[in-house]
Amino acid sequence: MKPNIMHLVVILLIGVVLISGCTSTGSPAKAPTTTQPYQVTFQEFDLLCLGTGGDREFVIRTQSDYQHFIDISPDLHPNPFLPCVDYEFPVIDFSQMSLLGKSVTGGGCSFEVKKEVLRNDNERTVTYSITSIFTGTCEKAIHNNNFILVPKIPEDYTVKFEVSSISDLL
Repeated sequence: MKPNIMHLVVILLIGVVLISGCTSTGSPAKAPTTTQPYQVTFQEFDLLCLGTGGDREFVIRTQSDYQHFIDISPDLHPNPFLPCVDYEFPVIDFSQMSLLGKSVTGGGCSFEVKKEVLRNDNERTVTYSITSIFTGTCEKAIHNNNFILVPKIPEDYTVKFEVSSISDLL
């Protein structure tokens, strides 16, 4: 072959490869899904003006749910005569986030809390695990509300709470 024909063939082959590599099936690429639970990042969320809330579990996904929570908050305060009437509840963007909370109580001189959030898209669940480690033989009561913000949880997902505690009597 002559050099001009060889160049033409190479250019045509490159053109065919480029054109065929740029074709689309018409559907956008989907993010990979996993069948295993995966960890979800969370942000600690301190609600300073609440009592224990008892054994209640809080799953708040909407502004309406949050307003109901704010309305019942005086009932959650340890001293019903001193509700936090001047407390400003923080603003939450419920289009992006959900609020979870679970109270933990125990006794000791000090304590540490370990938290983990797992999401399982196959089972449509979010599991919030809280492990409290109470240390020492003090008779002091210790309480923690464990409120966290997580990425928006769809309405059709179930939220599970797993709470465990360890007493280290040192």
